[in-house]
Amino acid sequence: MPLRKPTSTTLATALVGADPESLVSEVERAPASWVLASAAPALRRQSLLVVGASEGNAATTRALADSVRAGSRPAAAVTSLTFQTDHGFADHRVALTGAVVTWLAALSGKTAP
Repeated sequence: MPLRKPTSTTLATALVGADPESLVSEVERAPASWVLASAAPALRRQSLLVVGASEGNAATTRALADSVRAGSRPAAAVTSLTFQTDHGFADHRVALTGAVVTWLAALSGKTAP
């Protein structure tokens, strides 16, 4: 079943009546397209920065980076970082910003400021 593009109405009401148990249940029943690593084939031809949080999505982001690398010939340009923080990077936002700026500068062949 193809995913529908969300509208402002569906975005505004997406969590109405939701609780932690219903959200977990929805994720457990989710289609394969919800698995981040399923995007790997489309990402193999570009430089990729994959960032994870140790207290959140580190396993998922690591699986994506590994999947992109594994199926790439020649090897894809994948930079994978995991910060020791929560999924919102609450105490690592400056470090995250610096990592993104450094990665972007490397793409352009320049040195980060």
